[in-house]
Amino acid sequence: MKKKKIYLASPNQPSGVAWLINCFLELGIKTSVNRATIQSIWCEESGEFILNPHQNSLKKWLPALNTHESFDFRNDIEIEWTHEWPTNKFNDHQIIYFIRDPRDALFSGYKRGNSDLSFSEFLGFLDPYTLLNKVDNWCLFNKCWLSHDQIKVFRFEDYKKDAHKLLESILQYINVDFSADLIDSAINASTFEMAAAAENRYQKENPEDNVIINRAGKVGSWKEIDNEKDAISLIENKSADLLAQFGYISEKNKNKNEITDYMPNLKYLSFFKTINYDFECIDDINNNHSTNSYLEVVSFVHSLDSDLINRARLMYYNVTTLIESLSEFLYNSQTDTDKRFISLYRQYGSKNDRLINIFKLTRQYNYLRNSNIFPILRFVLNKFRSYVRL
Repeated sequence: MKKKKIYLASPNQPSGVAWLINCFLELGIKTSVNRATIQSIWCEESGEFILNPHQNSLKKWLPALNTHESFDFRNDIEIEWTHEWPTNKFNDHQIIYFIRDPRDALFSGYKRGNSDLSFSEFLGFLDPYTLLNKVDNWCLFNKCWLSHDQIKVFRFEDYKKDAHKLLESILQYINVDFSADLIDSAINASTFEMAAAAENRYQKENPEDNVIINRAGKVGSWKEIDNEKDAISLIENKSADLLAQFGYISEKNKNKNEITDYMPNLKYLSFFKTINYDFECIDDINNNHSTNSYLEVVSFVHSLDSDLINRARLMYYNVTTLIESLSEFLYNSQTDTDKRFISLYRQYGSKNDRLINIFKLTRQYNYLRNSNIFPILRFVLNKFRSYVRL
């Protein structure tokens, strides 16, 4: 019998998806991470599966890995979880899509990152791969995934409201049966308290890892934010349609959706060449935009310096990815840059001297084009060409 592969997808912000993964493990459903750069989670021994020692850090996230030495997985189904954007490899597969209110998810991601930025600054800091602010990135990620033809959305808030009902619904969607007792047992082994205890145990054994992932796990934490009302309004304005679609606000009470023009990012970044997205949706956005992502990227480049990078507390590979993406965007859009960004590129980029020279030539060309001397040079060049033809 051919094993059925199903993908569990969710945005990169904290959404509670680890709860569902742990439930799958407790039910004997093999679940793996879908990242080509990461070694396999599992090692098979005598027909059973044990955790790959190189993946020991997952014990921080998944209580089941602390309470089970080995797993006897079903042979008819396998789950792969991912934060990736949709590509062709996900075609012809069922998608479990796990979502959380972006007001809570983005704030939780902000707190987990422990940066020295304000929440508003955090939202405005561009994603290293897409060069979109956090809210636009969340919106486009969801729009792309929702165009998949075999997707069903499940919400973090429904897990908090009735975990048994939600897990039962997910299992029905992927067409596997378990008794009510087994479902309850899996849920009891996957509670927030169990996850927090697993995290605490892992950090005692690995004191160098001090990042807290199980922060609160509550619904509606964003309502307790007193000094960032503008940031919450920004999220609500940009994601109004999706908030209504996911049932977080009613159609009657939603704000007018602030539309973003994503086309510059889609056009100038190679990252998007393999992403599946709805062209009709993007075209509609492009024709009715009120926020231009091109101007946002250019403004971000002018504000970016080592201090901002340090305050954002990005992992080094994210900094290098950000600088490379900005370089690609500036080069493909023939946008002028300055010495400060060239300095950042030398520090974090690919050390491509040819690209640095192109940046310098672009700056010089744009300076001449915008100065009074450019028409004179063009006149002289045309006269020279005429003389050569004679």
